[in-house]
Amino acid sequence: MAISRDRVDFQKERVDLVKRLFAVAFSFGLAGRIRELYDNPTSDDITTVVRLITGVIFVVICWDWFHKDIKKDIENNYYSSLRFLLDVIITLAYMTLLYISNNNNCWLFMLFVIFLLFLVWDTLAILELQKLPKCYDKEVNDLHRVMLWAIYFGCLWAIQASSPDLSQSLFSCLFVFLGIAIVRYEVNIAVWKWTTDTWKDTWVGRCLFGCPFVIRSPRRVGNAKRIIIIIFLLLLYFLFENFELFVKLLFKNFELLVKGS
Repeated sequence: MAISRDRVDFQKERVDLVKRLFAVAFSFGLAGRIRELYDNPTSDDITTVVRLITGVIFVVICWDWFHKDIKKDIENNYYSSLRFLLDVIITLAYMTLLYISNNNNCWLFMLFVIFLLFLVWDTLAILELQKLPKCYDKEVNDLHRVMLWAIYFGCLWAIQASSPDLSQSLFSCLFVFLGIAIVRYEVNIAVWKWTTDTWKDTWVGRCLFGCPFVIRSPRRVGNAKRIIIIIFLLLLYFLFENFELFVKLLFKNFELLVKGS
């Protein structure tokens, strides 16, 4: 028992170190970018500020998500050195994300990298928690969630990278916010455990929540729904980012039609 208690205390000390490092990294990334905006103002400062705010929201949500996961792992005496090192790397990635808010392409790529790190983190957690069925099943579900949303953020970056004209687009911020908000919502669902007779599961509740994919029980969080939501969001993002192109093509076809008639 003494050995187990010592190990738990040691794991808590690791988490405390990550917490302190997060505070330093968050402050440095945020303050560094604000200082750059103050010292070198440009015409693109508004988009940089919006991107910075979106990044702050993303980091805070992910940090809260980390706390929910790591608390249970410490209680079960599972928090390996590899995941500890990965948490340090992820914390530094948060700092980088905030600091490079002035570059949309690099910013989106860093979001993708962070979710890839989450993917590795959950894979390590699965390997560690195989002996705990309840925790193991939860980690497998988390792995599926992170994998699909990593694909989503990777696609956002790929769409932007394929069109240099989108370097100052704010639509990427909107869809990054929507993506991480849905992830946070989905994580909350696993905690709330709505009952089947709640009004939120009726069509009225679904309309009021504005979400046709409202889930009443963590057992109903399926990959099919995630895939549908992600495809829908990516189609919207592609449409919004290329709206000007679509309008030009529409007018061009209309002119050809008029001339032909």
